[in-house]
Amino acid sequence: MGWQLGYSAKDTIADRFHRLVSKDAGECWLWTGDINGNGYGRLQFNKKRRLAHRVSFELYNGALGDDQLVCHSCDNPRCVNPSHLFAGSQKDNMGDCAEKRRHTYGEAIKHACLKEKDVLQIRALYAAGGHGQRHLAELFGVSRAHIGLIIQRKRWPYIDESSTKEP
Repeated sequence: MGWQLGYSAKDTIADRFHRLVSKDAGECWLWTGDINGNGYGRLQFNKKRRLAHRVSFELYNGALGDDQLVCHSCDNPRCVNPSHLFAGSQKDNMGDCAEKRRHTYGEAIKHACLKEKDVLQIRALYAAGGHGQRHLAELFGVSRAHIGLIIQRKRWPYIDESSTKEP
């Protein structure tokens, strides 16, 4: 556990945290300690591993509820600058992700089984009548539930008849 080396038993979590922060990179404070597989900093204190951006938020803003996430306004997972962090729910975090277009969607998803032209065709065939959701599911090789979500515009919501370009 290399991220624990060089610490004394008297250190507070703030002491450990600040030793592993570089404020030289501009506005973001970069975590120089251990990084997890998703690129987020982490540190261990009192035998408990914590995410560095969460520690930063709590040091500067107070405790969070267990159901609260700490989100980055700068979208840099190594950043621990408290002015770049905000508390939110999973829904808030996903909304922020979608608003900033940081997610992969549509044809860009490597396991996507439909193309934008398929979505347009599904909606057109359904609107014209004579093709039920189950039949369209068989025709396009997806589930009936997926067809229903496409028709309701809960899947591929940015695709419409006037444009096949992403928003």
